[in-house]
Amino acid sequence: QTSVTVMVNPLEPQMAKTPQHLTLVPEEKAFPVAFKQMQLQHDQFFILGTDSNGRDILSRLIVGSQVSLKVGIFAMGLAAIIGCFLGVLSGYFGGWVDMLIMRFTDIMMSFPDLLLVMAIVAVKGPSLSVIYVAIAVVSWTQFARIVRGQVLTVREMEFVEAAKSVGAQDGLIMFKH
Repeated sequence: QTSVTVMVNPLEPQMAKTPQHLTLVPEEKAFPVAFKQMQLQHDQFFILGTDSNGRDILSRLIVGSQVSLKVGIFAMGLAAIIGCFLGVLSGYFGGWVDMLIMRFTDIMMSFPDLLLVMAIVAVKGPSLSVIYVAIAVVSWTQFARIVRGQVLTVREMEFVEAAKSVGAQDGLIMFKH
């Protein structure tokens, strides 16, 4: 007695409604390894074991974390670039430039981060690139404040004064020293 498993493509529901598109596969070909045997031997082959369907949990965890890692890395990278640039400008030039950038930073920090991200995504539409930018828009302020504080201390050191005295341009001093 041979059992038969019906395999349907779940991504095409309109095809699943008509019986002529169903594929019949003998069960021994569809599932060559018994699930109970696989679960008993999970220590040898699967570090985190398997789920109830016999799928490797570690591989599913790795695949599932890819989007989260991309968003975290790209959004924080963009926030670091924006924040470091504005922090260096603010700390190096001081005066009205510092006042303008730091007041804008204070205004950005006064908004709730999650609400601002949701508003940006609602206006621009849901996509990964919009999420990268939205998270960067609310996260650059911490980078700007930290970099500004460091630039304020380095700006007064002797090697910066020496570079100014020999005629080095401001852009070279800011990004080299």
